[in-house]
Amino acid sequence: CRLRPHAPRGIERLAAAPGELSVAALLDLGARRLGAPAEGLSVLGRAFTSDGRCGSCGAGAAGLRLAPPPGARCRRCGGLRRPPGFGLREGLSPAELSACRRRSLASLGVRAGDVAGVWAYGGAAWLELAGGAA
Repeated sequence: CRLRPHAPRGIERLAAAPGELSVAALLDLGARRLGAPAEGLSVLGRAFTSDGRCGSCGAGAAGLRLAPPPGARCRRCGGLRRPPGFGLREGLSPAELSACRRRSLASLGVRAGDVAGVWAYGGAAWLELAGGAA
């Protein structure tokens, strides 16, 4: 497809694992590749949520992180972890990024092998996180 959002992505593999990079470091890497300030962050195939609690028993914590993958189970009650749909979003805005710049990518739920998109005006840099400490 020739539409811009459907264009093939050039994905660059990083040597660092999610536990080794902060949000700020990833944004800086992306901004250098794009030649423009980073304005957003996303993870391919995953959504962010601000409510990580179990819908059945309430275990877990509220706070910004990636939503659990489909089929994930609660450690406390064994129920399916399903974040509320109204709290899901594809990426983080500049305000949300500002609040979590010091956090590690792992603390947001980013896993080894995930592909993060750093967005700037006019494009995105796609960066795959290495294996190892997640």
